Amino acid sequence: SDQYALGVILYECVTGRPAFRGDNVYAVLKVVGDGAFDRPSKHRADLPAAFEAVILRALEKDPANRFRDAFHMVEELERVRGLAAARRRRDGGTGAAAGFTGCAAGAWGRVDWL
Repeated sequence: SDQYALGVILYECVTGRPAFRGDNVYAVLKVVGDGAFDRPSKHRADLPAAFEAVILRALEKDPANRFRDAFHMVEELERVRGLAAARRRRDGGTGAAAGFTGCAAGAWGRVDWL
């Protein structure tokens, strides 16, 4: 459940909107139960695919499809961070990886490590 909660937070952090929306609390609970939400990249086209994959895996409805534990989730986030840094170096600080700051403006602040 901790990975799932972190996935929900990361989703909102990068898109600036909650993963699960509804007109009232019951509608939101139904959406959560159904596991139906837009891919983060629908709302954030510059989101690196590898980072989106971490978020989606954390939000898997079946816990068996999530990371084995928090350590492995952090390990994957560090790998994604390394990929983004390598891409920035390769592109000379230009391109989507350079422009991606991690969090949508006004969401949860900024995460500049990606």
